[in-house]
Amino acid sequence: MSRHNNKTVKANIKKDVDANEGITKEVIHNIFVDTLEQPVNPPISTSSTNTNPSNHPPNNNIQNTARLGRRRFMQGFGYTIGVTAVGATGLGLTGCGDDAKNSSHTNDEVASFVHGVASGDPLSDRVILWTRVTPQQTGSHQFSVEWVVARDEQMSNIVAQGKVTTSAKNDYTVKVDADSLEPNTVYYYQFRVNKKLSDIGRTKTLPVGNVNHAKMAVFSCANYPAGFFHVYADAAKRNDLDVCIHLGDYIYEYGRTSMDAQGAITPAYASVNASAINREVMPDKEIVGINEYRTRYAQYKTDPDLQALHAAVPMIAVWDDHELANDAYDSGAENHQPNTEGKWDDRKLAAVTAYHEWMPIRNEVQSEIYR
Repeated sequence: MSRHNNKTVKANIKKDVDANEGITKEVIHNIFVDTLEQPVNPPISTSSTNTNPSNHPPNNNIQNTARLGRRRFMQGFGYTIGVTAVGATGLGLTGCGDDAKNSSHTNDEVASFVHGVASGDPLSDRVILWTRVTPQQTGSHQFSVEWVVARDEQMSNIVAQGKVTTSAKNDYTVKVDADSLEPNTVYYYQFRVNKKLSDIGRTKTLPVGNVNHAKMAVFSCANYPAGFFHVYADAAKRNDLDVCIHLGDYIYEYGRTSMDAQGAITPAYASVNASAINREVMPDKEIVGINEYRTRYAQYKTDPDLQALHAAVPMIAVWDDHELANDAYDSGAENHQPNTEGKWDDRKLAAVTAYHEWMPIRNEVQSEIYR
């Protein structure tokens, strides 16, 4: 049926029996809500992995948006008279004031935006903007990062801008709560560190009042070594999504190998083909400490399909268990052994801290395992 008059909700649910764990998982393949009389778009598959590398895009030119020229760049970052900043709050970061005052603390070395840009937790008047600065050298002090929000993709109609600082304390991640925005409106955003520009991201605020039309893509269970994230790329190509929802297992904690009951070393869960398709996880062991969780998020965030998704549509994310450890609960997890991996509370804090650093979400109390 290509047209409809009444409110419809289409949900294709696939039962995926996990033979290793003996449990049944429900993977939501698509949720589509529409009350307008128009053709139904093709459903979005949310099986987040695919082992066929032939469809995987090259790891360059992820964004289709053009780089800004020098004149547009100067305008976009407020160097043209008459451009004013709209209020915004940096989360967990110190805003930069006078350049001279901060010159002894900021770093003018060359840096880049290896991990792309993202937006998330949209409200009707604000949205979280995220990126990460990658220092050229290890041991860098801190960086002053400029951000700008515009109504157009050419970044000429500026509505908000500001500065924040980032450092190794929060793994050089940058998070801004850009506010004073209009409801149900598409915006574009970009970052700059020293002379380096990030890609341009697209985001959208939520509407207010009664809503009779919404489209979203729903994802879960994205295991990097199991295959390529083609579904992220498919969703990023659409221009009709209001938001994407990630139901959890954004990352997995496993290493490259595991030991079976007989003591034999075997490929870790869903990692049999990882080496052949060049998708082996980093670090190579199970992640337990804060730097290990950070490294795993950094690897995921270099995936071109995930970068394309984050740059195209805001994400609302919640965690499941693998962001911490398999079958996690308040006082432990099936995949946590205190005698060899330390205290569960230490691991939980490390996992939740890295999650808040690397995800485009509003920061919450980090001692909780829910948000």
